[in-house]
Amino acid sequence: FKYIDKSNSKSEKIAMTTPVFMGVDGNEGEMSFVLPKVVASKGAPTPNSEALYINEMNPTIFAAMRFRGKPSKEKEAATKLIKKIKDAGFNISKNAKPIFAYYDPPWIPVFLRKNEVLIQINNIKK
Repeated sequence: FKYIDKSNSKSEKIAMTTPVFMGVDGNEGEMSFVLPKVVASKGAPTPNSEALYINEMNPTIFAAMRFRGKPSKEKEAATKLIKKIKDAGFNISKNAKPIFAYYDPPWIPVFLRKNEVLIQINNIKK
């Protein structure tokens, strides 16, 4: 959060956007923010921390499914989405891992939170 709160090369405060994406990279959790279009179009400031990096994502096709509740529901939601993808006859992209999208701030009651699980797919059915 420090990056969007001026801890960057331009000491620029950046608006918080949703969703916040959470993924798993090995044993380390990874959090991603979508930068506002105005920031991205003029060039995102470099993070002051070496633990952070800017990554531009290429256009990608994802299958997505909504789920409510706390993050402990992630695994169950991912399993359901994988089954739905396979049942629909789509191929999951090689090395695809679930990505979780969170839309609500932490003070929203857990049972009201809107979340999604996304898995990259090929746009070709089996």
